[in-house]
Amino acid sequence: MKIRDPHRFNGTEQEALDFLGEYVPYPELYKNDYGTWETAMFNSYDDIVEDDVVDEDISLTKQEYEAVHNALENNDYAYFVRNFTAGDDEESRHENEIDQSLEYFQDTYDVGIEQAAAMKFLVDDVLKPNL
Repeated sequence: MKIRDPHRFNGTEQEALDFLGEYVPYPELYKNDYGTWETAMFNSYDDIVEDDVVDEDISLTKQEYEAVHNALENNDYAYFVRNFTAGDDEESRHENEIDQSLEYFQDTYDVGIEQAAAMKFLVDDVLKPNL
């Protein structure tokens, strides 16, 4: 990992996302089956059954899926990581966090200094120049 000074992330956008992905609920699912991880963030098992998604795209049992859904639903940290990972312009939701302090990211997302530094890097060094 390229974090030498825990107060400053020194790496690429993808390295920051990989690092932050280690701390999301169900990190292995995030890394290996992002589609299921993201679907579980927004949809309950009953919702995906109703939409006929289960047989096609979801490889988890109902119990496994519901556990992932419960861990991700309303998880601000997971939403942050998702917004920068998805590639659908949702990262713009974080414009109000540009130039915020490390303490802001620590307090808002309940993370350690190294995660806060990676989050600040994504907002200040990746998002801000592209506005």
